[in-house]
Amino acid sequence: MSGLIEVIFETEPENETPMERLWQSAEPVDPGHPALRRFPISPKDCRQMGSALLIPLRDRSGTISAIACAEPNGAVMLLPPRPPLTVRAVFGDGDPQYLTYLGLEDACRFHRMTGRTLAWCPDRDRAFEVCSQDKDASSGSSTVLIVPANDRHLLPEPFMEGDQLAVPPRGLDWFEMSRSQVEFCLSDHELVVPETALSPRFTVRQSGLWCGDPALEASAQRVGGPIFAAALCRDDAGQWFHRLLFRTFDRDWRHLLVPAAAMRLKPRQVIADLISAGYELDFHSETEDLLLEHLRGSNVSRKLNIIERTGWQEGSYVADDRTFGRADMIHRALAQGPARHPPPPNASQWQTHLKPLMEGNSRLVLAACASLAAAAIGLLPEMGSFGIHLVGQSSSGKSTLLRFAASIWGDPAVEVKAWDATAAGLEGLAAAHNHRLLVLDELAQLDPRQAAEAAYRLGNGRGRSRGDGRGKFVQPLSWQTVFLSSGEITLAQKVAEWSAAPQRQDGEAVRIMDVDADAGQGLGIYDTLNGYENGAALSEAVTSACGAFHGGPALAFLSTVARDPEGSARYLRERRAAFLSHFLPAGASGVVRRGYGNFGLLAAAGELAIRHGVLSMAANTVQEAIALCAESWSRTQDVPQPDSLVGFKTRLAELLPNLPEWETATADAPGYRRGSKVYLTATAWADLCGETGSLSLARILAQQGALERQQGRFQSVHRHPVHGSPTRYYVLEIALIVLPVV
Repeated sequence: MSGLIEVIFETEPENETPMERLWQSAEPVDPGHPALRRFPISPKDCRQMGSALLIPLRDRSGTISAIACAEPNGAVMLLPPRPPLTVRAVFGDGDPQYLTYLGLEDACRFHRMTGRTLAWCPDRDRAFEVCSQDKDASSGSSTVLIVPANDRHLLPEPFMEGDQLAVPPRGLDWFEMSRSQVEFCLSDHELVVPETALSPRFTVRQSGLWCGDPALEASAQRVGGPIFAAALCRDDAGQWFHRLLFRTFDRDWRHLLVPAAAMRLKPRQVIADLISAGYELDFHSETEDLLLEHLRGSNVSRKLNIIERTGWQEGSYVADDRTFGRADMIHRALAQGPARHPPPPNASQWQTHLKPLMEGNSRLVLAACASLAAAAIGLLPEMGSFGIHLVGQSSSGKSTLLRFAASIWGDPAVEVKAWDATAAGLEGLAAAHNHRLLVLDELAQLDPRQAAEAAYRLGNGRGRSRGDGRGKFVQPLSWQTVFLSSGEITLAQKVAEWSAAPQRQDGEAVRIMDVDADAGQGLGIYDTLNGYENGAALSEAVTSACGAFHGGPALAFLSTVARDPEGSARYLRERRAAFLSHFLPAGASGVVRRGYGNFGLLAAAGELAIRHGVLSMAANTVQEAIALCAESWSRTQDVPQPDSLVGFKTRLAELLPNLPEWETATADAPGYRRGSKVYLTATAWADLCGETGSLSLARILAQQGALERQQGRFQSVHRHPVHGSPTRYYVLEIALIVLPVV
């Protein structure tokens, strides 16, 4: 390995580079040049031009690729000026390379002391980027990023890039140390957490927590695994916690929240909780006291606010695994548990594989826009929650639409939920999806009464007020979101199965809006097949791509919107108003206007995603696709609500002519007629109800006065005049039931 400081640039195509010519034109250096006192370089290796000391930087072929110009006042300029990104570490023979952003003077000293080959990068951010890139491409070789003492506070948390960082011991410069100490610090890196100053007695290295510093003191004592008091946290209730960061027995990093009071008043419990969570504490008589001294003596200036739910908070979006915006806000799920380093937002794979399938298909565009609108709605506090209910026959492709929408946020196998839950369960689910897409499949699974309550509460954005076990008021759950659902019937048809369902109000039509999943082109949910043989083949391709490439678009959308939430909110309002101006039918009712306002948000969210490069399509394509879906919904507003008794009345009209009279019938008849009343056995009643719930129909008829009730029961006991035994019957008053003409 060459003993040179290597600054690697793209070489010039000509034999003699401009830097070579500049070097040849320079004069021998003045041995008394002030810069020579700072650089451990022999005068014969330098030259001088005017007052500037010229230091050559050669590539691996020995060609001068760049020259560092050091002025007497200490300023250093690199010629030719190139972006820091052109500097990279070079790997060879599997040996480690050392990347430094110490600056040229320190890099020269470090090389002279250690004999190591260095790749110099004077910019910290680019140095991290280059170091990360080279680590990925090194085929097992490791890169150590050498950090100056005065930049310790700028380092990321150790579980992120701890194996790539080397910092000098506190209070020392790299070049105040012996070569053996430098070698030790490179082999057993010190770990640093931002905004945390340790007690002078303790050092945290890859090898663990030490009382003393093994790089400087032979008597240093190991206390346990690496651990930090990383931050102070406050939750919504005003309670304070210490956020501890430590490495577990299996060498993973995790966080633990410890109440501030426990740290002071119950220290042994804190140690017990740490050990239970996997912290490795050495077995020595003093280790427990030393650990507590380390945690209590750390000066932590980093303060975090623990957020209990996801969504937009004060201009930042708080997700359960990261925060877009303010660095001092963190979700409780991230405040404790495994220390995560989520990948950066990247929508390119989703775009590559799923965007071509979406082109020209209005229902897929609707699904994508609704998914993004679930986050965008949080920027518009004046808007209420609403849902899009996709209605279609079995195997028509509804589930494919839901999986497509879910893939924008994550794995569809996890993101798609079922309607089959109580209203209280759906409240909790909706609250967990505040400003995040909620996907519910198969409305038919839901009980009709629960459907009525769920429809109202999901769209209302607020749960029911409740009390705890002691009767104390509990703040109800709340949320603001856009949700997608599917079913073979509309919500109104499902709710109509509940006998006590209240009359549907106009506002409910815009809380959950029914859209025909069929695009009307004879291809099911598709307007075009985009080269596939049939809809089934296209659905299979969509499903496969959703399972393999998911989660990127929502993260990329949030990342860009969080940079300017106020500007994004203004843009959403402007584009929503433009959609209404262009597509709202003339003379539309208030309900239709409100519904088109919801669809306008979907179109605006799609256009905002296009503006930020998250979706790559024409804005007018999004508007036209959403307008088609809005038209499909508006047509349903002129359809009368279904009558839940239609089937029952038809079957009853067919049965009546075949029923014998009460006074003359035998005991095996399904029912009897007695004036304007009909006595039905339980079997006959069940046949009349069909697939509709018998209890719900009984309630409807009882409310209308058409079903006789006895002691609160829907069945009445009567003694038959022929066979004489008392029997329970459903007694109907025919005069109060309007029967169809059969």
